[in-house]
Amino acid sequence: MVFLKLSKILLLVAVIGLLGSLGCNSESNNTMIGSGSPKSKSIESESNDLEIPGPQTEPPLTTTVESVVLADVTSAAIPVVDRSGFDLVLAKHKGQVVLVDYWATWCAACRKKFPHTVALAKQHQAEGLTIIGVAMDDDDAHDEVVKFLAEQQVPFDNLRSKAGASDESFESFEIPGATLPCLRLFDRDGNVIKTFAIDVDADKQFTDDDVAEAVKAALAK
Repeated sequence: MVFLKLSKILLLVAVIGLLGSLGCNSESNNTMIGSGSPKSKSIESESNDLEIPGPQTEPPLTTTVESVVLADVTSAAIPVVDRSGFDLVLAKHKGQVVLVDYWATWCAACRKKFPHTVALAKQHQAEGLTIIGVAMDDDDAHDEVVKFLAEQQVPFDNLRSKAGASDESFESFEIPGATLPCLRLFDRDGNVIKTFAIDVDADKQFTDDDVAEAVKAALAK
């Protein structure tokens, strides 16, 4: 009898563990696109159908940076801006190549790619690269944004969209397909060189290497 009871307990524990695992996988494999909840505006990197291919790892630092100044990541240090406020920040960096990373804490693919953006900042800071992070998160997620950026030890300035994860926000910042992740590269005169965005109809999505090569080419001009 004791053996049978023990077997039932072990079986129950195994079933509970399996259900918990399925719950995590179900949430991380959300691949809906379009208007609605924030998760509907993201492409999760774990999706089999719309997986972002190619290397997603931090690139080797070919340029030695002895001292990289980390941004002051506090709640007060992350301005909440609309499109006009963003344009004012961008204008202050005229003369530099600027890479803007539009991301959100609710976007798993964004969180996965963000370390690559941080690595690019450290690698090319001395060459005149400026990076601006724009979080597409709602007000109630502001503290979560601050926490994530602090964990990443970002060496660049960060903003948060005033309209959060709304359709208005994605339209004002001209995010193709209202889908994250999205990065945009500007030349030294403030003109758009390239927008890296998800295209659900394409056979191949942009990779970290694509972004790195475009940055290097822009800095070389």
